[in-house]
Amino acid sequence: TLPEPDPDQQAPSEEPALLPAFGMLNDLPKDLKISHEGTLNFDRQGENVIYDGHVKISGDNGLQIFADRATINQATESILLEGNVVIYRGAILHRGERARYSYSTRQLDTSELRTGVDPFVFKSEKLRSEIVNGEQVIIAENASFTTHDSDNPHYWIKTKEARIYPGDRVDFDHLKLEANGISIFWLPYLSQPLNRALGYQIRPGARSNLGVYVRNRYGFLMGGPEKEDQWTLQTHLDYYTRRGFGLGLDFLDPAHLSSDEFGWLKFYYISDRDPNIERANITRNGVDPDRFRVQLRRRFPVEWSQAKKEYWDANLTWLSDEFFLEDYFQSDFVVDPEPDNYISYQRQSERSLLQIGARVRVNDFYQTDTRLPEATFEWTKSPFLDSKVLYESQTRLGYLTEEFSDQREEDLESQLLSLPIGDPLRPALELELEEPSYLRFHSWHEWSLPLSYKGGLNLTPRAGAGWTHYSNIDNVSGSLNRHHLSLGLDTSIKFSKLYPDLKNPRFGLNGLKHVIQPYLQYSLYDTEETPVDFKPIDRFAATTRPRSLTLGRHHAIDDLEDWNIVRLGLRNNLLTRRDDDTHHWLSTNTFIDYYLTDPEFDRKFSNLYHETVWNPLPWLSLYQETQIPLIAGGSGFREFNLGTTYMPNENVEFNLEYNYLEGHPSNIDSHRVRLYGHWRINDSWGFNGSQFWELDEGTLEYQEYGIHRDLDSWIIALSAYRRDNRNKNEFGVAINFTLKEFPTLNLPISVDPE
Repeated sequence: TLPEPDPDQQAPSEEPALLPAFGMLNDLPKDLKISHEGTLNFDRQGENVIYDGHVKISGDNGLQIFADRATINQATESILLEGNVVIYRGAILHRGERARYSYSTRQLDTSELRTGVDPFVFKSEKLRSEIVNGEQVIIAENASFTTHDSDNPHYWIKTKEARIYPGDRVDFDHLKLEANGISIFWLPYLSQPLNRALGYQIRPGARSNLGVYVRNRYGFLMGGPEKEDQWTLQTHLDYYTRRGFGLGLDFLDPAHLSSDEFGWLKFYYISDRDPNIERANITRNGVDPDRFRVQLRRRFPVEWSQAKKEYWDANLTWLSDEFFLEDYFQSDFVVDPEPDNYISYQRQSERSLLQIGARVRVNDFYQTDTRLPEATFEWTKSPFLDSKVLYESQTRLGYLTEEFSDQREEDLESQLLSLPIGDPLRPALELELEEPSYLRFHSWHEWSLPLSYKGGLNLTPRAGAGWTHYSNIDNVSGSLNRHHLSLGLDTSIKFSKLYPDLKNPRFGLNGLKHVIQPYLQYSLYDTEETPVDFKPIDRFAATTRPRSLTLGRHHAIDDLEDWNIVRLGLRNNLLTRRDDDTHHWLSTNTFIDYYLTDPEFDRKFSNLYHETVWNPLPWLSLYQETQIPLIAGGSGFREFNLGTTYMPNENVEFNLEYNYLEGHPSNIDSHRVRLYGHWRINDSWGFNGSQFWELDEGTLEYQEYGIHRDLDSWIIALSAYRRDNRNKNEFGVAINFTLKEFPTLNLPISVDPE
């Protein structure tokens, strides 16, 4: 507020200038408020009011202006801002030494300002804001953009006009990229989304089986104006010097791309110049040069009832040949080398799950079990008739068939034809050639009663019963019935002791509680044996780990045999306080099985198993798994697994994994070491490397090294690998460069052609 003029003060020469100035301040928009901490002056002509010293101007539209000096001009109805000018307008930040704001038109002259809209810094001759379809759009004319927030940016993107949709995308007209004053390229138009799945990405590299390659991807949105109606379309144009051009289209549903849901339709095709080039010394013959992948993974929610979760799932992958994923999508190949194909309906409530689905055979070069169809109903463990007894069950009905891969079938037929008539090996080969098929009904029900007593004693008796019926069995006359009976007892007791004064920040100790828990599990299972010529479909896979003693946890129901097992064990837990919660500082579990009846081998005792998890500090962790044949008549094989993560300082990280297996009846011996390290050399440079060793042969199976350079606005990375496939070596190299704020680069770098 300005002071009233003093009538006794004689200033006739300045009075004519002061009066217009006072009137001009009264004519300012009412929503424009000005405050300052310095002096207020008027020029002699009475056209300007000058504020000096920490000026703040604010409007009711969210505008906030800060400057060292502000000059209000009545004739132009504008405010000249000078010195450390900072302007906030919504999500936009302007900085500079000089700017002009027209309060009559509410336009800001930004020609001498730098403007920031995450992730950009830009300057423009003219800047205005419009509302389009309810969203703010910022329009910058004759603008220059960069993500390098520095006095001397490494590059500028210059454009005749840019339309900025905050948090969404930027549309450039007549775009030109300049680096250090040198023009790199020009485009008539580019729409650059701020979403990582959108916009343009380029990934050059080289692999021994592909040659030098360049993979290009461009993503953009399609669909309705509402976000829930939009899809992301990604187009792929790739070139491999040894293979040719590859084309792809990916339709992604953002609404269902989460940890528990999925939604996409992907196409990829390449006319391969030489599809028989192999990478792992596995001979290929007659692979069709027209190679492709069509993949649908989509969840369709059913909104029938809010009390239940219902949806349809489609998971289908059609491939041209068994080597396609290995060649062009190696990351998918490592995780899922033989993709499943099924369609299912699921209905889930608080206590039950109903699933009706069909698993089909799409790719005849994979061995596949089909289910046409199969229905499953599961009741989760919950009180039985409102009592303390807990009940759980599982019921299945389906028609199952197992179909061999074409290659395996050809190999078996070739072996059979090579044997003369009457050879004693022929019946076994003929039986192996037969593909099992049957209609199966299986139902299992189990009851348990948890009991707790003073002193930490826990008892849980269990009893279960079930029935499995097989009909329409190929190569087995009649039907087959199996009755199941199970009895069990779980018992344990806990002892604990507190050490509240045991504190050592260096080892992450803030008081200590030691809990020791001896336990015993007994499990008896009885069922009928299956005929010799019956071939199970749901069967156990070879593993070094002990089987679960709870029948309801087994899905290999066709392969179950009688057992009578006692498991003795001891758990140790060291607990401490961290972040106002209980933290498991060290946990161990040691146990051994005694077999009254062994379902797999003729054993009396299992190995002695020991497991350890130690996590004292955020930068140090260790796990260990060991099993050894401690007692005569045991399993007879040895296994040792170790893994640790260690960060000696904030710039260095090591990961070590050690795996040793000897004498297992099903799995081959192994003696492997995996070492990984990452070194942050400084703010600009970083290095990472990994190695896989097979110590039995003294072979460095795999080695990969990467180095990356941080150039403030850009990251450039180079990674190379070499794999020893015994009779043939494989190698590759990849170069990645990207703007930090555009589709970002994940570190450490890894060679991957995708």
